[in-house]
Amino acid sequence: MRLPKYIVYYLAEKKRIRLGLSPDPALDYHYWQSQGYLYSPPRALSGPLPLFSAQRLLSTFTHKPFVEQNATFLQRLRLKWRSHRSLTPPLDLPSLPSVGQQELESLMRGKLYLWQELARLWRGEDLASAVQRLVLDGKCQLTAAVGQDSWGRLVCRRCGSTRVEPDRWCCKDTTCFQCVECDALGKASTCTALVAMARTGQDIRRDVAVKLAFSLTAAQSAASRKLVEFVQNQTSHTCLLWAVCGAGKTEVSYEAARIVLAKGGRVLFAIPRRSVVRELAERFKGAIGGVPIQALYGGVSSEQRRREAPLVIATTHQVLRFYRNFDLVILDEVDAFPYRGSQMLQRGVERSLRPGGKRIYMTATPDRAMLERAKGERWDLVRIPVRPHGHPLPVPVPLIDPSLGEEPGRLPLRLLSIIESSPRLFLFVPSVRLCKAVAVKLAKTIPKVASCHAQDPQRDQKLLAFRNGEIRVLVATSVAERGITVPGAEVMVLFANSQLFDEGVLVQMAGRSGRAWDNPTGRVWFVANSQSQAMVEAIGQIKEQNHQAEQLRLLTVA
Repeated sequence: MRLPKYIVYYLAEKKRIRLGLSPDPALDYHYWQSQGYLYSPPRALSGPLPLFSAQRLLSTFTHKPFVEQNATFLQRLRLKWRSHRSLTPPLDLPSLPSVGQQELESLMRGKLYLWQELARLWRGEDLASAVQRLVLDGKCQLTAAVGQDSWGRLVCRRCGSTRVEPDRWCCKDTTCFQCVECDALGKASTCTALVAMARTGQDIRRDVAVKLAFSLTAAQSAASRKLVEFVQNQTSHTCLLWAVCGAGKTEVSYEAARIVLAKGGRVLFAIPRRSVVRELAERFKGAIGGVPIQALYGGVSSEQRRREAPLVIATTHQVLRFYRNFDLVILDEVDAFPYRGSQMLQRGVERSLRPGGKRIYMTATPDRAMLERAKGERWDLVRIPVRPHGHPLPVPVPLIDPSLGEEPGRLPLRLLSIIESSPRLFLFVPSVRLCKAVAVKLAKTIPKVASCHAQDPQRDQKLLAFRNGEIRVLVATSVAERGITVPGAEVMVLFANSQLFDEGVLVQMAGRSGRAWDNPTGRVWFVANSQSQAMVEAIGQIKEQNHQAEQLRLLTVA
């Protein structure tokens, strides 16, 4: 169902006027009659126009569409003159149709749709009239997906980006402009619309229980209590959960989510990677009983998108599909791509929250900017400086060899000896070229060597094979720095002084070692021809976490 054309019109009653736009002004007229207003029939100020053009024209008459206001004599005269110039035929005034408003409200509540998305999900017949009724009720907002800001610049209404490009092949006889920043979520352009509807009120209270197959450690329990205090505190709205790699921060958030859900609220748990969304959805289903769960990621079915659930597990980009829906948003790996540095996603998170909603940012590697922001804005700070098994984090050993070059055929014998003696090794390198070349070099003398990088279509299978012991040495780029636990794995970062490896990346790579309960220790090496500041800071952060855990008496083994 294509987006209809819109007519700019006005209604008048003595000195009072109401300006608006509608695919059928007669529908608006009868609506206001049903509300007790005694307007004369609508007068058209334009012919049928694309929504973008209709909104631009309407903005020249008023900045408060659909709101009744007093009009001066000159304003009324201008409107009458304009309406006489309009070439529209006389408007028919049929009776107010029935348009399935309740069904549409259920579909739209707390969501933001492109018109074409909503048309695919809507099962009724007259979507344009149904949306217009909600607009008149003040329940939803309708706007061109790409519109003009107060400076006259074209801006995407979904992601806020000004990166728009002309698309001369979209519509006949006109040039459309589309956003290139969020096009992966569907085409947002001047020729289509966004429809948004906030969730109002609370859902009914729910009987929600958390069931874990294990008990939380002392450090996890303390963090869980602090998160519960945070969601119950009326004055604080943002919390940073700083937990070391492998600390079990997801499980720590369960009780806070349960509190919000039990009160009739809604929770979003956002994570960067699609594969982890499916895994987390299953974990949440097993741990939090009594609530439906919706999993959202790119390529999910229309039926899954139609569902309405109080607990949503989604990839980070999916926050752009929500509007004033959640009472609590939990963002995992907030320091990682794509959320880090993305104004688009940060705006999306704010828009997905209801007024007064709360945010929990979870990370193992907050950068200085985030820590300074947390301090300046007085966020709640919760730390977990130890893994559940109670052992200290493996501290990387710097191996500095000035003769080390980027030619994989000339790896020092000392490094080759370490690699050959390791029972299972993550070998991180900064580029795809090095990843392939080092793997080829090592495979000549070491069995069970494989490479893994973002361009590798078999990377998921290789990571699984490495976890299962079928691969002994995995040469990888930073694609394998997060979200994988391999028992007994050791870590070597080759060319650790590369500009591509900042403090956070190095800490994450080192965090692949010593994670498992049955293998809580491990070895980590940072290999380079000179020591970078990032290497020094990463080693310092890991030592500081161990010191913090020791001070709090959380280590079971010194």
